[in-house]
Amino acid sequence: MDSLLNKNRPPAFCPGCSHDRVLYFLDKTFQNMGLQGNQIAMVSDIGCSGLFDTFFNTHALHGLHGRALTYAGGLKLARPDLNVVVTMGDGGLGIGGAHLLSACRRNLDLTLLVLNNFNFGMTGGQFSATTPPEAMVGSGFLNRLERPIDVAQVAAAAGAPFVARSSAYQKDLPELIEKAVRYKGFSVVDIWGVCPGRYLKRNKL
Repeated sequence: MDSLLNKNRPPAFCPGCSHDRVLYFLDKTFQNMGLQGNQIAMVSDIGCSGLFDTFFNTHALHGLHGRALTYAGGLKLARPDLNVVVTMGDGGLGIGGAHLLSACRRNLDLTLLVLNNFNFGMTGGQFSATTPPEAMVGSGFLNRLERPIDVAQVAAAAGAPFVARSSAYQKDLPELIEKAVRYKGFSVVDIWGVCPGRYLKRNKL
């Protein structure tokens, strides 16, 4: 199978951004599964992860910040034949946290890839729901007022049947993404990555 990446809209992330790796691994999954663009729906919202739907020649739905899972659920109910893949950042996930709980409980056949880089990278590097309390972020000390959530732990507690965590740099991530997309039910992969434009600079990593 050929790549489903949009040749007229090549991927454009900050140099060193780990989102780039996830994008190509997801494209490889589609190729391995023999999927055509009209068999896939990419759903995203705001933020760097929200660019994913523009980089693929597939059906796409780009919605409000934090609401991608609600759109994806409705889409899957209306078109159960589609392979629905949702990309959200940790920022969007925190904004729409209740939607994650509902998606875990409903167990619709769709995949959520959480591109978790521990900050709101696109809007200035503010703290998100997963930011460590000791991190330096664009919103000052505010991340020290709240404990970060564990995405995988929350999803598992809410009843998601397929939950995994990986780093964008782990060798088995391509296989893990493919396993999640092939899974018949709701699958969540919490992918830890880096934000070189904001988080790495502020924390001198």
